[in-house]
Amino acid sequence: MVKRQINLEETFESALQAREIPLLQQENEKLKQQLEQAYQQKGIEDVPLSQIKPNPKQPRSSFYVVEERKISMAQVGQKEPIILVSPPHTDGYLIFDGECRWQAAKQLNWSTIKAIIIDYNAATFDDDVFIAAISKSSINSLDLADSLLERIESKTNTLTREKIPTILNTTIVRLKRQGKQKVLGNILKNETDIQQQLEELGLSESERLTCQIILDYGFNPLSVNQNYFPMLKLADDIKEAIRNRGLKDALAKIINKVKAQKLNISEQKARKLRRNLIDAVIKQDLSLTQTNKKLKEIIAQFQPAQTQPLQLTKEVKRCIKSLENIQITNLDEFNRQNLIAIMQKSLTELQQ
Repeated sequence: MVKRQINLEETFESALQAREIPLLQQENEKLKQQLEQAYQQKGIEDVPLSQIKPNPKQPRSSFYVVEERKISMAQVGQKEPIILVSPPHTDGYLIFDGECRWQAAKQLNWSTIKAIIIDYNAATFDDDVFIAAISKSSINSLDLADSLLERIESKTNTLTREKIPTILNTTIVRLKRQGKQKVLGNILKNETDIQQQLEELGLSESERLTCQIILDYGFNPLSVNQNYFPMLKLADDIKEAIRNRGLKDALAKIINKVKAQKLNISEQKARKLRRNLIDAVIKQDLSLTQTNKKLKEIIAQFQPAQTQPLQLTKEVKRCIKSLENIQITNLDEFNRQNLIAIMQKSLTELQQ
């Protein structure tokens, strides 16, 4: 193995990206130090693919870019080493970062892949992997929501992934009713003593834990409730398209409006309509406006346009009001006969 000088920030660019959140920046600084130490000790190694296993708790389950990565690696080689750990009592290595490159290398029938091996810390490994993943802009909202649920569940003994979204939504609905919802965003900006600030909001233990863990990872609970957790309710075929075909989040939410119950059709028919719409969106690279237009066309096929209820004209309203205001019992015979005559004439014209 030839040891060469490298620029860590350039070489591990995807692993070291960090949003402007203190916790994430601190964790990425820690990762950088680990990489520097590992490189100084061992350098970049050629590790047999057969000795590498994917991390079952990898936050990203979307690897549709593997084909693109394979083409790039076939043409210019591997630019960026993957990061591995070697857990004790484990045969081989576990991927910390770089599963796309590992999968691409397997498809290219490479025997080895360039990697740097960092120390394994069982107590912080899952958290470190999650933080490294959410620091990247490439992770989609569905994977982020799913892995965030896993992190909250793992950090508490009482909250389950089925209950967490409901707890968060209930919390925010109540805070909105009290006019306090913006406090959560302000806590994110001022990270000192998060627990005390949450306690001042009068949250229950489960509500406080949920919000605190979300804030600890640098997310606004309001945004998680509105933008991330709703992704978990998407139809399974839409989730599959997000993870395996790169369907964008906003487009997925539009397509999810094609529902059997809403259109009064079978679930099989709804799935077919969604599949066709997904194909059109991806193959034709449709915009939000274009996708919304196609959605309206689908809805129009199964939901006839509702006609506007008929309304009386101002003239007719005035006429009716005038007639209602006439005191019939107070009319003399002359006026009665004239009123009958004009009303009979009008009735004859109306019936023609």
